[in-house]
Amino acid sequence: MNGLKIILAYFLGWLVAQTTKYVLLSFGGEAKGKSFKEKIKLFTKSGGMPSGHTGSIVGATTYAAFSYGVESPVFGILVCFTATVIYDAINVRYAVGEQGKKMNKIIKAIKPDDELVKIVEGHTVVQVLVGALIGVAMGGLVYLIMK
Repeated sequence: MNGLKIILAYFLGWLVAQTTKYVLLSFGGEAKGKSFKEKIKLFTKSGGMPSGHTGSIVGATTYAAFSYGVESPVFGILVCFTATVIYDAINVRYAVGEQGKKMNKIIKAIKPDDELVKIVEGHTVVQVLVGALIGVAMGGLVYLIMK
């Protein structure tokens, strides 16, 4: 049963982070006038404040820490996976997103009618930290409610 609780903590970390992101984007006007399908895309988009990837994996890792202890193999594996996800979000995906933006500027300048490349955004350190705080809160909440 604890495996399902880890998944619940993971899902809630993602859900709260993505909901927060959507609300922030809505206040910024990005959701205004969009179709339902476009709003769903906005809700599930990668990149931005906060990091849903970080919120989800930190939620699972936090739950595992409380439930199994920090010396358990489950917690150890999740810490390694969490470090990989966070590194990727801050470094790899962020760099790819920045490169994509520059490529699109070049494409627009040289061949304005060509299709632009899809931008997959990464995260800044602050966006990851906020996602991590959400994950800790959701992992702790699932542990307290489900124990």
